[in-house]
Amino acid sequence: MQPINRTAAAAALRSLSGGHCFIHFEFTRGGFVRNLAADVEEALIRGDGPYRIGIRCKANGWVVMEGLTHMEIREGEPLFFGTLESDQRLAQALQISREVFAP
Repeated sequence: MQPINRTAAAAALRSLSGGHCFIHFEFTRGGFVRNLAADVEEALIRGDGPYRIGIRCKANGWVVMEGLTHMEIREGEPLFFGTLESDQRLAQALQISREVFAP
C-alpha cells in the first residue's frame, strides 16, 4: 500500500459513478460488512489527509469511512483504501469492486 494520492483516488472513485458495485468495509477492532451491493450515484474523496471517502447510493443511502491514509489501486482489481496505525498495522479497510467478493 502507498499513501493516498488524492488525484488518483478521485479518478478511480469517479469511475464507479452510475454503476453497480460491491462494498466491503471493516474495522479491525469492531466488525465488518461484506458484499454490500450498491448502485453508485457518486463516489467522492474529501480532506487533505487523512481522507474521507463517501459513496452515495441511488437508494438515498451513503457509505462513508473517515481517517483513510493509504490506498492500493490496480487495473482490474478492487479499489482498496485503509488506515495504517503508527506501527503499520491495518486499523480499518474499505474495498470497492464491480464483482462480488468471495464469501
